Amino acid sequence: MSEADRLFEELGYEKWIDSRNIIHFIHKKKEKDFTFMNGNCYSIKRPTQKEQVAINKKCEELGWI
Repeated sequence: MSEADRLFEELGYEKWIDSRNIIHFIHKKKEKDFTFMNGNCYSIKRPTQKEQVAINKKCEELGWI
């Protein structure tokens, strides 16, 4: 498990990769998720500071930054 995956897990997210290799982190209780694809992270709701740290780490691990 990568460091970013661990950070998301600690925040209550589950990782799911769809058939197009798009990475999703879906919160187990809140209606909140983050999607990583095409060099970007997408979310409907604004991330908390801890979520932003996990997002930045995942983007770094994917070689986007």
